[in-house]
Amino acid sequence: MDSAAPDMTEAIVAANGGRRVDAVLDMAGGRVTDESIRALAPFGRLAFYGMASRAEPTPVQPTNLMRFSTTVAGMWLPHAWTLPGDVVGQAMAELFAMVADGRLRPVLGGTYPLSEARRAHEDLRSRGTVGKLTLDPSR
Repeated sequence: MDSAAPDMTEAIVAANGGRRVDAVLDMAGGRVTDESIRALAPFGRLAFYGMASRAEPTPVQPTNLMRFSTTVAGMWLPHAWTLPGDVVGQAMAELFAMVADGRLRPVLGGTYPLSEARRAHEDLRSRGTVGKLTLDPSR
């Protein structure tokens, strides 16, 4: 994130009609995590599940969690595979069924020749794309 990026706290609160939010799903890390925590309402929760920015967020101070009655939780996908009852397998089966019968369709964001994989990654990292990118090995 560059310093010219909009303040996420203000953007989140504005998008919620001027009210702080009950939940944030965060896969960005860094400044986005810091500013998202500040957008939480009392008893709000931030679920941290990635660090796409490759920047560490500021360490969370437990006294601030208590003072603002907020929760920050983390999740690493491989742990979900160990849950009893094949939770991930069932979710994936449901997802694939929704794709198969047309209830869920991917948003396609572009196809790159395999020889331009680097450019695809750069475009993805710059946040200049929308949808799923694909690499075409025949090109």
